Amino acid sequence: GGGVGGLGGGGHVMVSAELNGRKTTRAYTPIACDTQQGHLDLLVKVYNPSPDFPEGGPMSQYLGKRAVGDSVTLRANKGEFCYLGRGSYRIAEGTLRKASSLGFLCAGSGITPALQIIQDILRDPNDETEVWLLYCNKTERDILAREMIDDLAERHSKRFVRWYTITHAQSRSHDWRYSTGRVTEWMLTLFMPPPDTETCITMCGPYGFVDECCLPMLEDIGHSNIFTF
Repeated sequence: GGGVGGLGGGGHVMVSAELNGRKTTRAYTPIACDTQQGHLDLLVKVYNPSPDFPEGGPMSQYLGKRAVGDSVTLRANKGEFCYLGRGSYRIAEGTLRKASSLGFLCAGSGITPALQIIQDILRDPNDETEVWLLYCNKTERDILAREMIDDLAERHSKRFVRWYTITHAQSRSHDWRYSTGRVTEWMLTLFMPPPDTETCITMCGPYGFVDECCLPMLEDIGHSNIFTF
């Protein structure tokens, strides 16, 4: 356990840059699987200009144009959810808690904090925490780090359950074997750990996904230990 680059599982970094004449700062969660201090990997989805967002995402475009050897300004931020290893975690400055099962509900780029912690757990052969991931995207092509996720699921099939759903059903490939549509109570029952005092569900994604879609259903199912990144 212990997370990436000294951050602790669940920590993130603040990246700053001068964009269009003003200082801009954004938070990104490292997904690095290198335990060496001083090294981290960021997974960044580049948001290019579109009809709905004429400017796109200025920071993601800036990072997407960086070349090997370029420098960026960043600082560490431990974050409110800190995974300490072997089922132990802490929320904010609260007391130490223990989980036998951790569920991750993610949409879009909200996968990054989950990936960091999932890798931290699966890398430790003595960490027996069960890991569940339900990952929602618009299309198959939008699934970030799918090869990494599928590889982890194959190598750790006894500890890691993963499932995908895409909301644009017409975009699916002929061999798509996962769900289509928004997250449902059926999906949460099958692909999240059952409610228990040692079950923790974490969520990361847009407001509509977290607060309007998933949270009410999780509470209806009986989950009470829920954290939103």
